[in-house]
Amino acid sequence: MTLGKGMAALVAAMVATAVPEVHAWEQYLGTQRASLDGIVVGDLDLNGKAEAVVTCGRDSQYSYCSSNLMALLDADSTGRLDVRSVIMLPVTTMGPPIIWSRPAYVDRVIVPVETSTADAQVLVMGGIPLQVLKTIPTPMLQRVIAIADVDADGEPEIVALTSQGRWSPSYPSILDYQTGAVKWVSPTAANDVVVGQFDADAALELVVASTPGQVIDGATHAVEWSYAGGFGYRLLAGRFGAGEKMGFAAFPTSNRIQIFQSQPYSPISEIVPPSSVTTAAVIRMTPGGADQIAVGNEYGSNSVTIFDPRSGTTLYKINDRDDIAAIGAGDLDGDGRIELVYGGRSLTGSVDYLKAVDLGSSATDYFREVAYGPFSSLARGDLEGSGGRQIALLNPGSRYSSPGLAVSVLDNDTGAILRSRASVTGDSYSGRSPRVAVGQLDADAQEEIVIASDEYYDAVVVAIDGRTLAEQWRVGPGTSGRPLGSYTPNGLGLVDVDADGKADVVVGTDDGRIVVLNGRNGAVLWTSITLPGYQPSALEVFRTEAGSPRAVVSRGTGLYLFDLASHLLVASVNVAGNVSAVRQWGGGAACRIAAMDEAAVATLHRCDALAMVGQQLLPEGSIFFRPLDAGGNHLLAAANGYLHEVGGDGRAAIVSKPLGRIVGTGNQGIVDIGPAGRADVVIGSDYMVTRIQVMSDKLFADGFD
Repeated sequence: MTLGKGMAALVAAMVATAVPEVHAWEQYLGTQRASLDGIVVGDLDLNGKAEAVVTCGRDSQYSYCSSNLMALLDADSTGRLDVRSVIMLPVTTMGPPIIWSRPAYVDRVIVPVETSTADAQVLVMGGIPLQVLKTIPTPMLQRVIAIADVDADGEPEIVALTSQGRWSPSYPSILDYQTGAVKWVSPTAANDVVVGQFDADAALELVVASTPGQVIDGATHAVEWSYAGGFGYRLLAGRFGAGEKMGFAAFPTSNRIQIFQSQPYSPISEIVPPSSVTTAAVIRMTPGGADQIAVGNEYGSNSVTIFDPRSGTTLYKINDRDDIAAIGAGDLDGDGRIELVYGGRSLTGSVDYLKAVDLGSSATDYFREVAYGPFSSLARGDLEGSGGRQIALLNPGSRYSSPGLAVSVLDNDTGAILRSRASVTGDSYSGRSPRVAVGQLDADAQEEIVIASDEYYDAVVVAIDGRTLAEQWRVGPGTSGRPLGSYTPNGLGLVDVDADGKADVVVGTDDGRIVVLNGRNGAVLWTSITLPGYQPSALEVFRTEAGSPRAVVSRGTGLYLFDLASHLLVASVNVAGNVSAVRQWGGGAACRIAAMDEAAVATLHRCDALAMVGQQLLPEGSIFFRPLDAGGNHLLAAANGYLHEVGGDGRAAIVSKPLGRIVGTGNQGIVDIGPAGRADVVIGSDYMVTRIQVMSDKLFADGFD
């Protein structure tokens, strides 16, 4: 079988996990946004406790997920629920996942994915963390409904909806589980289909949501029963009849549910939800209990309601915010009570969230609002004043209500969030990648956090105390003359410019200037001329061996080196392409400045006069790079969701697992080179921040100075 580009990338991802690495910690910040019907619950390790799988990918009503994510909500040894692992699929998910449950076997997660605009495959996944166990080619796939032995031949089949194109009608189909080959396609288009044992023979039946509605034998494909009124647009199967006889629920409209029993087939009850239904699932409120129907409602009700399908009465209702996108239920913490897991999605101005509520006590066992990255704006320093190290992280707010940036302080060793402050730069920001730096601006023991962002599209720089997160000074909207210009500054650095022994703040503005602010009070010390060109700039600050403060700033294809004390332009040079990132390292004759352009070519320059001394081709799509040796013979680059080690010959090796589509955006992250060939990396992406110790056999093949 020939793999498409998407599956070739998936294989590469699986190979990448074999590269030696140590994940010290991962802090998941944006993984919990659930796609429509995107929560399934099962026991993935056969330990008697369920896990909730939350998928974030393309759905038909509401799409936002820059990485195709699957997050696992699980309990630790103490029973506390949290997101324990995340897998990033390099291909786009198509519709919701399903759980394949078999007695005495761990449950499998079945995920349909796109491999091209016209092709699809089914991924069979299992384990913790989730891994791809099997891929099945499934042409014309629209949605996977179930894995089941439909025709009673002892072998499972895939029940699915297929079509000739994304916008074409869908047809109930039976596919071979081993090969994906089509075994049967209904001649009648349908909105939905469910599978169950609805009669006395060995074969299962397919209930088809069409007009008329149909019940079809899984072996003979004969129509066993039809219903002239049709079954609407959605179906659920469960033990809904008297004595827990199998039945099904049909949704003729978005705010009406009809319950049908089997043998004889007949409608037996009707449910009227409080408002239009966005998602629905069959759940059990107690382990081993009867099947109930849980529905999530859209704005106007913003609730999850659980109904008794036999009587139509309401058994449980919880009110929340915004549309409910997905629902699942199971005993996630092993306490013998069921957790109701649901995801809300922002359509009316708040934020997406994931929640788990104990149905026995009504206590909230897990809740997190979903922030959206990038989470790459981070810096490390002594923010406690104790001689240790912590990490300052900027958390973007909701992309709808735009409450501004939050700043969090993370424990360097565990990644735990120690403290946070919301809206630190103001009530709004443009969504462009903000900048953060850590340094000593005053006379106290702890270092300060400096943030460069914008508020209502006016640039702002804020200095806050690292321990208390109290604001010390601010330059931005309302400041006379708008010294920082508009939009988020493209560069930020700390260096002592006025020789008072404390760091000052150097900002690269969106309009191509350098602005130096006094670190003690934010007063403007110097503003450069506007550099030529229109492309965004990048900036780095450093000290020469003689102690002179320098700044190198890019603008378009130009690199400019300024002496910040004398305000003089020391050197300038043009490179081949528009510069997207700059980095400085080393000292004396070994001092180097590297500039990466939009074509992912890095040029190395001496720090004294910007003379070019080398060139390095980075992986296509690189948005982050750091040196791994003093001479620049090896570079660490982030591209297409992975970290790569790049050798002097230009060959690149993946040295991380998938980390997120926009890992290291804005060329922001922390890389420290340690002993024994280890690179200590702290880096963020669109959904997480991770600390990794990368260890590669090739890392120092050319030596390390």
